[in-house]
Amino acid sequence: MQNSVLVDNGDLIQNSPLGDYEAIVRKDDILNGATHVAFKAMNLLDYDVANLGNHEFNFGLEFLDATLSGADFPYINANVYVDDGDDDDNNDGNRYTPYYIQDKAVLDINGNEQTIKIGYLGLTPPQIMQWDSAHLQGKVIAKDIVATAEKFIPQMKAQGADIIIAIPHSGLTASA
Repeated sequence: MQNSVLVDNGDLIQNSPLGDYEAIVRKDDILNGATHVAFKAMNLLDYDVANLGNHEFNFGLEFLDATLSGADFPYINANVYVDDGDDDDNNDGNRYTPYYIQDKAVLDINGNEQTIKIGYLGLTPPQIMQWDSAHLQGKVIAKDIVATAEKFIPQMKAQGADIIIAIPHSGLTASA
């Protein structure tokens, strides 16, 4: 489709009968390099980028990493960091690629092709640390979505992003 992007905002590998089937019945196949069926479909649809939702963490990091290896498009997440065991926020390293800047050809109103730089920023609920603590404790930490966006958006602009699309996997509510 002309002048469009295709993004996914997570919850693919769990939270559905098909996702559960892949994680339970086909787990060993996926851990050994088979492509998760959701990614087979997404690869055919030529996704531009995808973000991690909270359910991506439900089966642990090893399964998540094996699953993501089947994607033919970038996966991003800016607010999940490697737990390095210290209390120094200044030296924390991202567990995943925090953002992606894509050169995208579009047609202007006169029908001329132009190239713009689209920046995509992926964010997931920090509550994954409670919801999936058995899989994540001591391995990763999740930071605040707003503070993370405030950190990375200036970097994306400095790298030439003309447009920034934030992809926060979060609900629409006034509660914390």
